[in-house]
Amino acid sequence: MERMSNERKRRNRILTNISIFFFVLLISIFILSDIRLNNIENGRILAKNSFWKYSQKGIKTAEIPILNNQYSTIKLLKIDPKYFYGHIMYSKNMGKTSMAIRNMTKDYKSTIGINANYFDEDYYPLGHLKIKGKIINNYIAEPLIYSGIITFKNGKMKIIHRDDYIPENYDEALQVGPRLIANGKMTYGIENMIDYTSYSRRSMIGFDKNGSIILGVTYGITSWKEIVNTMLYNLEINIDSLINLDGGSSAQIYASNGKTDIIDERGVSVPIGIGFKFKN
Repeated sequence: MERMSNERKRRNRILTNISIFFFVLLISIFILSDIRLNNIENGRILAKNSFWKYSQKGIKTAEIPILNNQYSTIKLLKIDPKYFYGHIMYSKNMGKTSMAIRNMTKDYKSTIGINANYFDEDYYPLGHLKIKGKIINNYIAEPLIYSGIITFKNGKMKIIHRDDYIPENYDEALQVGPRLIANGKMTYGIENMIDYTSYSRRSMIGFDKNGSIILGVTYGITSWKEIVNTMLYNLEINIDSLINLDGGSSAQIYASNGKTDIIDERGVSVPIGIGFKFKN
């Protein structure tokens, strides 16, 4: 009888342990499911705590992994246009053929700078360029890679399709591309471009749906396809429009608060950049 009683107790302990195991397992599955549901909305990535880090008034920074690319990240700046106005930087106006964006930004006494459009071996812009009311290159290129024009009117930046561009409506403008995202969606037709899946360093500029300006440069190489997927599927970025800038060794971004560098991703010397100055 005592042996049977001990055996019964042993079986009861085993059953109790099994019950506890499955109970803990079910609780774990429930918690993980809740985390997943709270972090994914319609298949899009949503971080509960914003990854944007405050750098100074009007500027936030972030660095995000690129989807399906474990070797690269995108370094981002978010600019509040209430505190900054934009303009085109041109090395020839500084008496130089080309300059690193870091130096160009400092010489223009700007807070933020990023490289801009394509250029030839003589550092002449490929595509339309207008600076301070003066047209440097009147030609408006037709290939899809030049589908966008970044414009400035009284320091306010816009990204428009080249077909909608009227030169006299803007103080400054530069042609670049392709437009990667427009109205929160991938731009029609870019998936058919030869370079859509090719890899290189990339730089980009755009707007989120609240009107903040988004600047980005990749750390490592990536494709337009991966950039589009990453930017669209991250709800923290809340991207509305995005246009590709000149990439490869030209891709670079710089920002400083006057005392220390906020971001400094360097590249080769270039003739043209986009700068942002703090409003007085």
